[in-house]
Amino acid sequence: MGDSLFGESVSRIAQALNWNIKRQKIISANIANRDTPRYKAMDLDFQKMMEGIFENTGMTLERTDKAHFPTSQGGGSPVFVVKNGEIRLDGNTVDLSKEVAHMVENSLLYQTLAKSLKHHFQMINSAIK
Repeated sequence: MGDSLFGESVSRIAQALNWNIKRQKIISANIANRDTPRYKAMDLDFQKMMEGIFENTGMTLERTDKAHFPTSQGGGSPVFVVKNGEIRLDGNTVDLSKEVAHMVENSLLYQTLAKSLKHHFQMINSAIK
């Protein structure tokens, strides 16, 4: 349940930002271990995180276009997943180009969430004035 002053949206954005920070650390670890034998690239399950955020709020994820990823029912906290990928001769599964792409994607998501939070606080500030 969110704080009554800020409402549920700030709480949801904060949860998503926390997830984003965790994912950034995992992506960084993947890149740092790209030459470590038998290292398996990891990630967080974004869909489970989003379902967990919207759980018990009456809000649902809805597929509005066939190009969107399908949603599933359920929810829970983000889980670590081992990425399926090409295994090199040394047993390592890190693909540097994919990890850099994930890092850029994660950075863009962080910027979007931060802008959303900033906009929310600007609206509160405007209402106070």
